[in-house]
Amino acid sequence: QIAKQLQQLKEMGEKGPADQLAKDLAKGDFARALEDVKRLQEKLKNDKLSQAEKKQLEKQLGDVAKKLSDVANMAERKKQLDEARKNGGLSQEQYEREMQKLQQQAQNMQKLQQLAEKLGQAQQAMKNGDSQKAAEAMSRAQQQIGDMAKNMEEMQALDDALADVMDAKSGMAEGSNQ
Repeated sequence: QIAKQLQQLKEMGEKGPADQLAKDLAKGDFARALEDVKRLQEKLKNDKLSQAEKKQLEKQLGDVAKKLSDVANMAERKKQLDEARKNGGLSQEQYEREMQKLQQQAQNMQKLQQLAEKLGQAQQAMKNGDSQKAAEAMSRAQQQIGDMAKNMEEMQALDDALADVMDAKSGMAEGSNQ
């Protein structure tokens, strides 16, 4: 669900230094996004971006921050579910199931929102012409992405373990039916 919404990041209007970051976030590849932020942070810290690249990066960081914030907007997603239920697009049962999913995603959404804020801080620092402050904000974003990557790995491990249990369970059921 979140992965689907992150794909909106692929549609970045402005081309520039953060292209790869947007692509990796869109894929939900937080490990690669971590490397992208590290690279951008180094360029900012060592003043390796031209004026044009700085302007592009400022715009891109704003776009990424806005899209992440939109994805993380729980109230908006709840409103969409309410509308769908009212209009008959969702049964009560489907609505409750979707609301439960939404609750489970709340923690990840909060992390996305925090990442959006950190990227927004980097954008603001760039707007003010302060590359060092932007690099510091990118460093904080880097930590946030690192936490998210770790979280995704843990969730994947849990999913794999659950799949193994389900396979074992179905194997046992087949064995008892013979």
